[in-house]
Amino acid sequence: MWTLWRMALRNLGRRRARTALTGSMIAGGTALAVLSLGMNFGTYDHMIDLATRSSVGHVQAVAEGYVDTPKLNRTLADAEAARTALAGHPDVVAVTPRVEAGGLFALGNRTVGGMLVGVDAAGEGAVTSVPSNLGEGTWLPAEVGADAPRPAVVDAGLLQQLRGTLGAEISFVSQAADGSMAAELFVVVGVTKLTGLGAATAYVRIEDARETLALGGRTHR
Repeated sequence: MWTLWRMALRNLGRRRARTALTGSMIAGGTALAVLSLGMNFGTYDHMIDLATRSSVGHVQAVAEGYVDTPKLNRTLADAEAARTALAGHPDVVAVTPRVEAGGLFALGNRTVGGMLVGVDAAGEGAVTSVPSNLGEGTWLPAEVGADAPRPAVVDAGLLQQLRGTLGAEISFVSQAADGSMAAELFVVVGVTKLTGLGAATAYVRIEDARETLALGGRTHR
């Protein structure tokens, strides 16, 4: 074994310029590979964080089967207990509830399919970036008067399809949890920056969503 090492060192010493060039090429290639991997991993982490922060957060608690087949009545058995347990975990920064329902949004003679998402107006910003991703208007108020119009923050893509603007009054129609028709009017107080066909969500106060959908105190996420 020692003889092989001596031969290898002797060969390296015979052509020092070639040895130096080869060594520098190996070192440079390794450095570039490490730099490239680091940049790729950083980009992946940023994309994952961006995708989760802009929608539902990093971790979700849902009823069994809800992700594969979302149904209005498929809610968490004890959402408050789940929220308390998650909030007590040392690695959890914030927890916020959501209710969701697909339906039709209408403005004038235009109708578009989309999602109504009820959120905790005060706590949503600690979990997702939706409240800070507004192009126009303001985020949902934590409290609304009994006679005040119900506020909504709408994706720019959805509002464009409805040909509406900030301050427009849009209607939402769907099926409620008790089998009746769910119908409500919302005033657009804010518009997100999301555009395109996939941007078809209206965010409303979770209290308003639960009342509209006859969900009581139940929660989907």
